[in-house]
Amino acid sequence: MSGYGKLNLGGMVALPLAACVAALVAFGPRGDTLMWVAIINAIPMLLAGLISWRLLKGATRHGAGHLFAILPTLVPAALGVGWYLRGMVLPDPVAAGREYLAVPQYSLLGVIAMGIVAWAACRIARASASPA
Repeated sequence: MSGYGKLNLGGMVALPLAACVAALVAFGPRGDTLMWVAIINAIPMLLAGLISWRLLKGATRHGAGHLFAILPTLVPAALGVGWYLRGMVLPDPVAAGREYLAVPQYSLLGVIAMGIVAWAACRIARASASPA
């Protein structure tokens, strides 16, 4: 596995792990809650990993665009982890569990948007790297 593949896998694991740690702090050791939070946060990350894997496969074949290829995984994962860490430090007193339903939805939108941007950036990088 290449270094970019390891970053892709790390991004896929980071969001569900951070969500579970934040849920553990917020709700305590409840197995059903932790399982649900892990599953609901893994869905957008699995889609992101699939998109990044396909882009990385093309980037490796053509030799350009590796960094752009992992953006659909890393950007939503970094934003989601930051959101969960902020929620751990500064919890919302009114609706403490709201972010556990909102972050996966926003992450899914971010994955789709970053997938489109990364696909276009990889196409541009490959076109500029190929000899004319």
